[in-house]
Amino acid sequence: MTPSSLHGSTTLVMGNCGVGLRLLPPHMVYDLPSGARRLMQEAEGYVATIVSGEVIYRDGKPTGALPGKLVRGHRPAPVARVAAE
Repeated sequence: MTPSSLHGSTTLVMGNCGVGLRLLPPHMVYDLPSGARRLMQEAEGYVATIVSGEVIYRDGKPTGALPGKLVRGHRPAPVARVAAE
């Protein structure tokens, strides 16, 4: 196994069964509904990613399933509007 820096990764984890997990360098993406940014970091070595019982990634490729939901931070309660007299 060669050092992870030669592969452009930040971390390499080896298990006792010879399977490795490699974290790739983080990067910024602008894909939220409002166009806001988020930090994305991908990894190699996973067989599948499962959300709510559905496989969303298999061997690093998206399956098209999107069972999750957007989680937002705390927001103030909406203000009730009073009709003008």
